[in-house]
Amino acid sequence: MKQAKLGMPVAEVVPQDWHQRCDVLQLAALAHRSYVS
Repeated sequence: MKQAKLGMPVAEVVPQDWHQRCDVLQLAALAHRSYVS
């Protein structure tokens, strides 16, 4: 699997079906990191 570039939309990296779920996971991870930092 290709590594995602920072500017690359999630939809280009994962199947379309997973787009929304991965989006939610990504946002959760970002929020978690922001909270922990």
